[in-house]
Amino acid sequence: MAADASAPIRLLIGTYTKTMPHVQGTAEGIYRATLDGVRGRVEVKDVIVGVDNPSWVTVDPTGRFLYAAQESTDAPELHAYSLRDDGVTFLGALSTHGADPCHIGVDPHGRFLYVANYSSGSFAAARIGPDGAPIAPAALFQHEGSGPNRSRQAEAHVHCTQPTPDGDTLLVCDLGTDTVAAYRCTGNGVLPQPVAVARTAPGAGPRHIRIDPAGDRAYVVCELACTVSAYRLEPDALTETATVPTLARPHTEADTCAGIALHPNGRFVYASTRGDDSIAVIAREGDDLRRIGTVPSGGRTPRDIAIDPTGRFLLAANQDSSTVAVFAIDASSGALTMTGEPASVPSPACIAFPP
Repeated sequence: MAADASAPIRLLIGTYTKTMPHVQGTAEGIYRATLDGVRGRVEVKDVIVGVDNPSWVTVDPTGRFLYAAQESTDAPELHAYSLRDDGVTFLGALSTHGADPCHIGVDPHGRFLYVANYSSGSFAAARIGPDGAPIAPAALFQHEGSGPNRSRQAEAHVHCTQPTPDGDTLLVCDLGTDTVAAYRCTGNGVLPQPVAVARTAPGAGPRHIRIDPAGDRAYVVCELACTVSAYRLEPDALTETATVPTLARPHTEADTCAGIALHPNGRFVYASTRGDDSIAVIAREGDDLRRIGTVPSGGRTPRDIAIDPTGRFLLAANQDSSTVAVFAIDASSGALTMTGEPASVPSPACIAFPP
């Protein structure tokens, strides 16, 4: 039986609760909300408190467990929760053994969690226990190196740890070293040396990655160059096939890319640019990419974008205007149309949809 298109869609919104150099955090924690499947409106239901700066949130493949990165230098932690219709239960916290964790990848088989430690340039891998909580100790993988941008690339800055759909490979974006590395994963964890490393243009700053469900293509948004690159994934190689800018004009230092989303129909990629406060619509054409255009993000500083599981709506977390904007997606053209006034959510940083 087909899903009811009018049924509310659950979502989770990660936020900043404290002030950091790049944000004036005013939120209380992780917000639970629903998206109206007819009108495309977000309604906040409640908030999960007790975690500071949960700037990245994600859910395991079963939809039963929520994981949040506590972005902090002094208390960098991975928080775990059990999700139920009638409430949320805190399962525990685990140190990420780094500084300022900013992204969590979940093994599609539910075996491991992979956490990017931005400021310390490392990533941690932790096994998931039977109750959904991460088990200590976590294995740590340290990156070394730098890039040409002296203010942003003086050292390694791991920004994303995303497993492939089969769980056999972990793709790691390092903004500081201009690299995308592929690590082999086994039932015992991550092997210590990457099997392939792709280098972006110098100073590009690869930030986040999205992988096609077939597992043979990946799309990387580069924060500093304001570009999106396509890669062909092979067992021991990452081959760049195309790169397009997110803006029609030359980007400036005030422009930095942030979020990336891949439409379920496989035809379109979307990327957000802060400063310009816009969302680029990009068509996938075989190995190539073509930017169709951009639309305003509906607020200031679109830190993350996400597409709901039905593929009908794209949501933008506009960090500095404390709003979440909703766009209807034209599945044929990829065009975005805002559905109404953005919802008020303090300092939003990430959007996740439980399966």
